[in-house]
Amino acid sequence: MTDHHPPYEQSASITPARTPSTRRGKPARKRPSPGWIPNYHGAWAMITVPVLLGVILGGFVWEHLMLLGLWWVGYFAFFATGMWLRSKRRARYFPPVRAYVLGTVPFAIGVLVTAPYAVWWIPLFLPLIATTVWASMNRKDRSMVNNIATVGAAGLTLPVAYDIGTGGQGGLWGTGLLMDTLPHWPGLGSQGSDATLTAAADTAFGALGSSDPTLISLAMFPGSSANGELTGWLWTWLVTLVVAWYFLGTVFYVKTNIRERGERGWLIATTVFHGVGMVFVVALAAIGLFSWWLAALWVIIFLRALLVPIYGQREGWLSAKAIGIGEVVVSIALVFTIL
Repeated sequence: MTDHHPPYEQSASITPARTPSTRRGKPARKRPSPGWIPNYHGAWAMITVPVLLGVILGGFVWEHLMLLGLWWVGYFAFFATGMWLRSKRRARYFPPVRAYVLGTVPFAIGVLVTAPYAVWWIPLFLPLIATTVWASMNRKDRSMVNNIATVGAAGLTLPVAYDIGTGGQGGLWGTGLLMDTLPHWPGLGSQGSDATLTAAADTAFGALGSSDPTLISLAMFPGSSANGELTGWLWTWLVTLVVAWYFLGTVFYVKTNIRERGERGWLIATTVFHGVGMVFVVALAAIGLFSWWLAALWVIIFLRALLVPIYGQREGWLSAKAIGIGEVVVSIALVFTIL
């Protein structure tokens, strides 16, 4: 295997089992079953950045340990299952599937016991999971449909982690619906004075003139924009959008530089996609919601998406490993500039 792409771009190669041979009279060491260790360099950023941002924005609680275990062991299960399905369910690919799927069970139970409101998120994840399973079974794991589903699932871990950090008190998907199904979040209710509620309304919804108590409650959750005018769940969903847009952009970027290298249509697509993201972030920085550091980073991201493929055509293409490492560096910068 020469390419090392993120999981939404590369399929692990499927090779037939080799017959053990002897060398100098000694039997060769038996190879472990494939699928135990994911070999996608860019994937580690995608499965780490969104969920950790959610933990930071919402505030760490010990229940997050259950979520992190479920997500990370679940990714190993996802990788192994994809290889097994693409191999037409060969027996030698099944041991890591069995091990990792069983490994997710205690973490899944832990999440359900410690954060039962997390079941609200299952309907959003199910179609995404079904899409990736279908893509693996039909060897369409490099399709854009599968790429979008994979990035979408990773991006959703940000609001899920935020929801757990705030005790599920934002209601259904942070919309305020079903807020009364659980005890009030400690930061609200009797501990929140009228002055505090009024201040939250002024900062978060003053421009809209809203006095909706549900919106005011959602605005009082942790996390705020650079200028403090957007807080709580509204801020969290905006961050989720920007992070998901960035990682979806890496799909275009990686394809343009590896499997679709030299294709003018892909170069135009990745340039336009990153250009839209840059304009959006710069506009939000101009009104104070994001810092100018984040806007500057998005300018760099846009220039990279445009110039790296052009450089590759003229001077030689970057290796897949170099592209993956670059994604990790930019992802780290994304976290710091958002925070």
